[in-house]
Amino acid sequence: MLLMKTDKLEKSYGTKNVLNTGQLFFYKGDRIGIVGQNGAGKTTLLSILAGAENADGGTVDSLGKVAYVPQFVEEGSKLPNEFASKWGVPDRKGLSGGEQTRKKIANALGLGAEVLIADEPTSHLDIEGIMALENQLNAFKGAVVLTSHDKTFFKSCLFSYLGN
Repeated sequence: MLLMKTDKLEKSYGTKNVLNTGQLFFYKGDRIGIVGQNGAGKTTLLSILAGAENADGGTVDSLGKVAYVPQFVEEGSKLPNEFASKWGVPDRKGLSGGEQTRKKIANALGLGAEVLIADEPTSHLDIEGIMALENQLNAFKGAVVLTSHDKTFFKSCLFSYLGN
């Protein structure tokens, strides 16, 4: 089942073109990992797919609900107790980097989305958090698109790679 498709996405910052794609199709059950050097446009692509940023050209058609785990996010959103407990996130301000990452993941998984887009979701997670994320992604029925510098993580979640 097709959940998202794109056509000819383009994005530039000043004179630097960071994104220029053909067509992309994301289906239920897809596991797509995007790898590449810093500055190659990975975060830009994910934020455009999630609708958090606009492309300069091209289209994104979401045919299902999308959840986004950005690499950087402000504190402040309230996490339902069920997910806070499951992910070990305390209900307080001043969360550590790992706690903030766990909170973003729990928020996204709690939305009931069919497409999960995540930018460096293993950042700041300890081994226990990475294992919990692997289990959640392996159980997720929709499409998952993410970036990570951890190729072992990709392999454990059966991801196909886009990039180098």
